[in-house]
Amino acid sequence: DIEDAAVVEEVYKWSNPRRLSQQDDDHPKGAGLSKMDMAELYTDIKDEGLMSPLICRWVMKDDNLIIQVLDGERRWRCIDKLVSGNEKVWCRGHKKWRSAAEVYKTVPCRIVIGNDKEALKIAFMVSDRSINWGEAAVAKLIRRLRHCGCDDEEILDTTKKSAQWLREQDRICALDDLT
Repeated sequence: DIEDAAVVEEVYKWSNPRRLSQQDDDHPKGAGLSKMDMAELYTDIKDEGLMSPLICRWVMKDDNLIIQVLDGERRWRCIDKLVSGNEKVWCRGHKKWRSAAEVYKTVPCRIVIGNDKEALKIAFMVSDRSINWGEAAVAKLIRRLRHCGCDDEEILDTTKKSAQWLREQDRICALDDLT
């Protein structure tokens, strides 16, 4: 199901599930899209509109119900920048240029139901194919999945990696625990 799920102010308080596997100040350098790729995405959304909905779930954080973006946080950042910059964007529905604040008063979202473990699985599946997480972030993801109760089989099913790969990741996590 796709729905216009949240007004801009509410979506802005999203919490990226990749942050569940890494500290905000420990994001590996070079992971994610380059500045040039982000600029291209920004221009595409400005000139063509949002082509696919964000994948989100509702979560409670500090007694507030908020949107957590599982897939599409870069698209969301571009939309936020367009809105805050008072940019004119192409409105696919009206087939004309309008203010980003009007066009993205609500953002199309596909809402999924799931716990932290399922959110981590979705975030990994959609992101691993498009960006390099980096070894440190993957090791922290494995640690977080284990904390959520995932066994080897569930982790291998999520990551589509080999048992050898998982053993190596577990060794990296064990080294982190020693420091």
